Amino acid sequence: MTIRFLSIPLCPPSPRGKICFRGLEAAPTDVIDDIIFPLYYAFAEGNCTLPLIPSHQGRGNVEFPEKFGRINAIATGKNIYCINAIATVKFVCFLHMSSEFYTCFLLKSLSMNDITGVIISLDAEKTIEKAIDSLSFCDKIMVVDGGSVDETVSVAKRKGVILYERKFDNFKNQREFALSKVNTEWVIFLDADEVLEEELAEEIERKIKEGRADGFYLNRISYFLGKLIHHGGWYPDYSLRVFRKNKARMSENIVHERVIVDGRVEKIEKGRIIHYTDPDLFHYLKKLNHYTELSAKELFEKGRRANFFDLTLRPFYFFIRMYFLKLGFLDGIQGFILAICSAFHTFMKYAKLWHLKNKVS
Repeated sequence: MTIRFLSIPLCPPSPRGKICFRGLEAAPTDVIDDIIFPLYYAFAEGNCTLPLIPSHQGRGNVEFPEKFGRINAIATGKNIYCINAIATVKFVCFLHMSSEFYTCFLLKSLSMNDITGVIISLDAEKTIEKAIDSLSFCDKIMVVDGGSVDETVSVAKRKGVILYERKFDNFKNQREFALSKVNTEWVIFLDADEVLEEELAEEIERKIKEGRADGFYLNRISYFLGKLIHHGGWYPDYSLRVFRKNKARMSENIVHERVIVDGRVEKIEKGRIIHYTDPDLFHYLKKLNHYTELSAKELFEKGRRANFFDLTLRPFYFFIRMYFLKLGFLDGIQGFILAICSAFHTFMKYAKLWHLKNKVS
């Protein structure tokens, strides 16, 4: 971490024993409220309430909070007051009071590795808190909610994240909106029903610090009806989730959209994303109806039309491939149900595509 000291000289004490700064006058005992806070808000991003760290008396080393790295400063004046910027803002501010004048120092992290964790949410009250907590290593956490009718938004507000509400139309537009609001170099995408393992979070930080790549593929393993699925083509499941914002763009797909990085990309082998998808069949079928609707519209707009093969042989082949060729039978009864449901997903997608053509006709 690179630290820059910004020294702002204040006026020497006036004959009345007050401090002048930008037209403000304050007694030394009021300096925290009238000098430090205005300086913080003048230079820092965000609007945080700042707790005061106990002052350090006399000369010696001042140890700053660990979230700023191991930073030591020499106290050469009578007192040094430290303010810890909470939440995701990496700033420390302290006042050096000498016998002749007052100088305020603002320490700002110039690290180019700042990262925003972005969560796309819709009716995810049961899982979003875990998703947010797993991104605690990020400098900022942003939630873009698509119009939840449950307590998802309330949970996000309680967790103190940056929250945007945008009516959901499709995944591509939702993620592009989120990217337009990010102002850090790095971004990590996470869905509201996903959680990063601690090992993966640590590996992401390490890889970013190495600076050798512009994007990283992360591995994901998913629950289906309460069981982790290891076969059927569901695992391993790598997708590009971590990337430099200025090197990335979204694909044109409105379903199964992906990030495209113009630069070097690598796989992170350690750790996984845990995907808490489909706890019951009601949830699966609700999601299936939504996804197949979007997929059919996307195919239709591209000029694709459904035929007899799409409605008969394609779903059957999908089941054979998933359950037998991809060893889905090794996941027990959940593996069988998942293969049947996935074949039905394929059937419904093309049935809706057929319906769109006939409805237009």
